[in-house]
Amino acid sequence: MWRQFLYKRVKERSSLRINEKKCLRNRYKFSDCDKCIKVCPYGALSLVNGKVEMEEDRCRSCGQCVHTCPTEALYFEAEMMDKYDNRISQKEAVTFACTIQSSNDEEDVTFPCLKSLSPEHLMISALYEKKCEVYCDYKQCKNCEAAWEPEEGLKWLAEWNEHTESPKVPLVTNKEEKSGANRTYNRRELFKMTSQQTKSQIGDLILDSYKEVIDLKEKIAPTQKRQYTIAYLKKHQELLKMNMANSKTLSDKLNLTGINVKGDCNICQTCSSLCPAGALKVVEKDSLKALEFEAGRCVNCDICEKACPSIQKHPVNQLSDLLNKTTLKTMLLNECPKCGSSKHTEEALCEECQRRKDKRGSLLSDW
Repeated sequence: MWRQFLYKRVKERSSLRINEKKCLRNRYKFSDCDKCIKVCPYGALSLVNGKVEMEEDRCRSCGQCVHTCPTEALYFEAEMMDKYDNRISQKEAVTFACTIQSSNDEEDVTFPCLKSLSPEHLMISALYEKKCEVYCDYKQCKNCEAAWEPEEGLKWLAEWNEHTESPKVPLVTNKEEKSGANRTYNRRELFKMTSQQTKSQIGDLILDSYKEVIDLKEKIAPTQKRQYTIAYLKKHQELLKMNMANSKTLSDKLNLTGINVKGDCNICQTCSSLCPAGALKVVEKDSLKALEFEAGRCVNCDICEKACPSIQKHPVNQLSDLLNKTTLKTMLLNECPKCGSSKHTEEALCEECQRRKDKRGSLLSDW
């Protein structure tokens, strides 16, 4: 029994898993999300009958799709943020590099490709108060099958360095200038660390951190990336007033968006019911009905815009938006004269009573 269990866990840890109920394509049939398909360098992911499917014989477990999925519907254990957290915490100084250009996995914190590096990884380093750098030899990238342009792909790093008060993150192009190194330990610390690492590795093997959403009605929890972003902003509040209008590539890398509604919005709840992450919510209190938006939960999908013409996305103005709720629309309520439930003050009847009245009218008109 143990042999079968361990074999299953080893296979799971080395395999890409797709949580279909987290995938935006399954959440809303008109969603255009295809980020994972576009980023896969091996053509292992494709759309079949409107759903994302994987060809296992093509997949090389590079994990690039995991880093680009806005809802973490794609899961590969070694590429999850908490695993990078563990690697970063063990370094005295951190060098981020790709697996091909890295001289030693023990020395560097490596990615399948540096296109997977995101501001959240720098945030983890800052939360641990680690100095970090990015190593990238542009010449090697030009001959890589990943077909990535680092000059364009790492533009956000300059914007990060311009605005953050944390130590700047240099971009190193010469291997001899790398400064990343493992932590130094005395014998007692080394023994304790080895013991803890062994327990952690055993725990990782036995305990599966993969959590499957089992119901499409269940709202998707904030991703690991977003949780690190929120934690970082709470500690580094100098960034809260950062003008994101001048930092588009950084904003895109953080997957940020704001939302407005047009004046014709009647808070019908279509957007809030379809929102996969619970970023849009309708709240009723006393004689008031309100549509609220929580940018910190938003995954910047296209579902609300496609479902309702009153919804308009716009760039986030400041990072402080991620920590606050915004009231997009309010309506006064009073009592429906027919059934006694709440209705908009501008309407004669509540939605249900009006629907029944219209249906009755259409039936009578056929006589």
